[in-house]
Amino acid sequence: ASGVKGDENSCVSCHSKLPTDTFVGSNFLDWKNSIHEEYGVTCDDCHGGSPKAKEREVAHKGVYKSGDPRSTVYYRNVPATCGGCHEEVYLEFIQSNHYRKLEKTGSGPTCGTCHGSRATWIITPQNLKTICTNCHNERTGTMLHAPDEARTLLLALNQSASLHDLLGRMAGEGEKGNAQDRLKAAGSKVDRARIVWHSFDLEAVSQLLLEANEVLTEVEKGLDGRN
Repeated sequence: ASGVKGDENSCVSCHSKLPTDTFVGSNFLDWKNSIHEEYGVTCDDCHGGSPKAKEREVAHKGVYKSGDPRSTVYYRNVPATCGGCHEEVYLEFIQSNHYRKLEKTGSGPTCGTCHGSRATWIITPQNLKTICTNCHNERTGTMLHAPDEARTLLLALNQSASLHDLLGRMAGEGEKGNAQDRLKAAGSKVDRARIVWHSFDLEAVSQLLLEANEVLTEVEKGLDGRN
């Protein structure tokens, strides 16, 4: 984040005054109260510009429309722009076939395809298939099995994360032997699976969840007093 906050940030102070039925005003409303605002990520962090400048021309220097290849939010530049903060995810994504498709033909997905931009969201198993079938469908004939496989795996990932959180509450701090240490190890696997997900290597994600679930099952049995 730029570190220029509140009224000192001319992007925020100016855009906040625009009517919400305008393009920029509507975009500002999307950003307001988003996770990006919560973490202090402002307009200039993604679009460039000079947030300390008061004159419009100076403030917008280096800012280009999204259809301009020079823009930081031009579709081919979006992954690198987001990767400025989300580095681990970016490093996985650029290994994917999706990224190669984006670079080669411009038709691959970007971060915004799944997560939006200003008001971001995390995809759910319920809406994942809808997103994936925009490309993986009968018309394109491209890996028609992928949406269902990805949905099933995302369900499994969420279930592993929920079980990890539940067992953490059951174990409590410093109780039940080494349960907390093992839960930490399993949690690292689940967290890593979330990151690797962005490579779209479903086998790698599945393997990480398998390893995490083996530990979680052992911890659960121990907490339940079973052998």
